[in-house]
Amino acid sequence: MKSRRLFLVVNAFVLVLSLLTALRVLPGPETAGTALAFYALFLFPGYAISRLASRRPAGLLEDICRIFLAGLLFLTVILALGFVPGISYRGIALAAFAVNGALLL
Repeated sequence: MKSRRLFLVVNAFVLVLSLLTALRVLPGPETAGTALAFYALFLFPGYAISRLASRRPAGLLEDICRIFLAGLLFLTVILALGFVPGISYRGIALAAFAVNGALLL
């Protein structure tokens, strides 16, 4: 139970840091912002979606492929929001944060 709570707290903290970095509220080195964005836009959603889609245990390579493909799916959907007229980068960042928060819970 403690590990699930720790997972929730750490990922919520990382997602908030990523949002603040994307909105240019939190200054920092570009590599840290890139690493946070990679985690928040690719790794975490890929992991969460792959866990929601399949509960059966699989091999390591199959798990990595599922996470990679689910992360690509999430990125494709979020980046497609850029084609909607009137949605800015700030709106895309907030939408990604909201979906990640829903996936986290």
